[in-house]
Order: sequence, then C-alpha cells, then structure tokens
Amino acid sequence: MKLECITVNYRTEDLTLRVVRALVEALEGHDARITIVENGSGNSAAERLREGLQAISGSTPTTLIVSEVNGGFGAGNNLALRAALGRPDPPDVFYLINPDALPDPGSVAALLGFLERHPRAGVVGTGVRDLTGPHSSAFRFPTAPGEFEGRLRLGAVSRLLARWRIPLEPGGAARRVDWVSGSSCALRRAMLEEVGLFDESFFLYFEETDLCRRAAPFGWEVWTVPESEVLHEGAVATGLEDRTKRRPAFWFESRSRYLLKHDGWRGLVLANLAWVVGSLFFELRRRLTARPRIDPPRLLWDFVTKSWWSRAAR
Repeated sequence: MKLECITVNYRTEDLTLRVVRALVEALEGHDARITIVENGSGNSAAERLREGLQAISGSTPTTLIVSEVNGGFGAGNNLALRAALGRPDPPDVFYLINPDALPDPGSVAALLGFLERHPRAGVVGTGVRDLTGPHSSAFRFPTAPGEFEGRLRLGAVSRLLARWRIPLEPGGAARRVDWVSGSSCALRRAMLEEVGLFDESFFLYFEETDLCRRAAPFGWEVWTVPESEVLHEGAVATGLEDRTKRRPAFWFESRSRYLLKHDGWRGLVLANLAWVVGSLFFELRRRLTARPRIDPPRLLWDFVTKSWWSRAAR
C-alpha cells in the first residue's frame, strides 16, 4: 500500500523533527513519503524545519508545506491531503500523527497490515500511552448520558451508565468504535474521496469526531488497533492538558459546533444540561470531602458562558 505520513507543526519544531526521524526509520522499505505542514507558527519556524529536514538521512521523501496562517488541525492536515490527492499517484493511506506523539517500532507496519485485511476500515486509530501508562484513544459519540457520567465521576453511576461512557478502556484486541483520536490515526484515501476531508470550521478538537460520524452512513468502519501504539506527550501545542490554565475557548466552540451539526439544538441543550448537572454534583461532593480541585480554573463558568451561544451557534 502506498502511504503518506502527515504531521502538522505549530511552534513544536523540535518535536516535529523528532517524529520525522522516527517515521523515516519506521518507513524504511515501504512505499511512503512524509509531509510536514508548518501551520503559521511564525518566528522562522519554516526555516528551522527546512534546516532540520536537510540533516535527516534516509530514503523516504519528505515535503514541507508552509501556511502563512494557523487554520487549525483540520485545515493544516487538509493542505497536505489536497496536495497528495492532486498528484497523479496519490497514496492509498494517510497516516496522521501529532508532533507530540512518537510511534513505536512496527506501529506503522501494524496499521498497514490491518488496513490490508479490513477493506472497509476507513479510519483506524492506534493505542496511545503517556509516561503514566495507556490512556483512552477510542471513544463513543457524545450523548447526554455520557456527558453526565463523565462529569459526575461517581462509581455507582458510571457502572449504571457504562454503555454511554464516552472514553473506552485502552488496550485489548482490535475493535470497532465510534471515533478515534486524531493524534495518531490512518485514513483510507477511498474513504476521504467519498466522505470528504476535515471540516475546517472546527479549529481544534472534534474534527476527527465529525469525520468519523460522517463516514458511518457511507458504510466505512472506524477501528482502534492497540497493537499499534504511540507515546504521546499530550497537547503540547494546545496546552489543553495543563489544568493550571483555563480551558481555551476553541474547545467549547468546537464541541458546540459538533453537537449542533449532528444532533441539532435539542441535542446540544440536553448534552449541556447533563454536563452542567454532573459538574455541579461533582463539585458539591468534592467540597464536602475537601478533595483538591482537578478541573481547570473556572471550567464550569467558562462552559456555561461559552457553550450555549458561541460562534458555532451563530
């Protein structure tokens, strides 16, 4: 299978060059190429990447695409996807990997082998681990019961609502899921040609959820393959995992946009109410038991003020 690996850089040049080095080694002997999208970082990022790429030895061709603006994750990947799809010999598979993810040896080969054995697999995600161990990289689509369970974080209720829980347990055998993390995933070209590319109205987050949901009506399957795994440092460019800082506005806007697009106003309102009620009960329990805060500062306030009438809703 002809493969194209894509990584989007936004002020993570050292990490981007690290993942390119790992890919060059992993792709030895494969019919593959690598495309790096410099997504409007500024500050001579493109020059640093060009110099770094020249110093990387290997037989895998590499291409640098420079965007003057940061259009977000979907827009950045679409630049590389469109360029590859426009060539006379487009790849059969695209492998998207974030700069803060590092593929294990053999992980790319495992993905390609799985795709060859499963011709209706349109999106295939990998296992993901950080320094503390494996964590979720495959999910159910958001629903009101799932949002309530995720915010309440109470064992008895979580067991009762287990079939709606959004994050799936990591590990295990390959299985079909609703959607997978875009930090490390493979996209089949035939699926993209039928379904379309990423919706660029999502700046960051939920664009892969949207793509997987759009693929389902066409009969394309979404799988997670834990035997293929990456080490992920977690939201280095976005800072979403930093719980000392407020959650960025684009997360709330992307979530609202996704729910409105696929579930309408009723779905958005129900999911938001479930999120707020679950959060209030959790916060009450946390204060009564004097537990430390684990959410970002002012998360509930930001959610209430940014998830009902955002740019997505307008």
